[in-house]
Amino acid sequence: MKFSIVVLLCLTLVGCGSGGPFKSVPVSGVVTYEDGSPIPVGGMKVFFHSQTPPKEGMHPRPAMVGVGPDGKFENVTTYKYADGLVVGPHKVTLVAQEANGKASKLIAKECADVRTTPLIVEVTHAGQVLEIKAPKP
Repeated sequence: MKFSIVVLLCLTLVGCGSGGPFKSVPVSGVVTYEDGSPIPVGGMKVFFHSQTPPKEGMHPRPAMVGVGPDGKFENVTTYKYADGLVVGPHKVTLVAQEANGKASKLIAKECADVRTTPLIVEVTHAGQVLEIKAPKP
């Protein structure tokens, strides 16, 4: 009995890191204001919330990537470092990474919440370059 529980637990843990039934592809991109100007923060995190329906009772994980002052990003991570994004639509949220309160005022409030973000990207293929254009606050 104990052996079968251990085997089941191991199989479950192995399955969690594989992405399950969802295909992910490497992507890169840039985050700017809608007018193309850079967002003047020292750094930010971008979160991608897949809108792909569940498969086999599983939901895709949100993905994350750090963005430097130039707004560019690569090595987006969903399940394993730099594995990319699940193919399909994603809501995008932005979080400034500076200690002072000024940085959070440089990103529109609605862009920090998955329920209100107007930012959406459609991932279709490996190597895709995403352009995320955020409204100015």
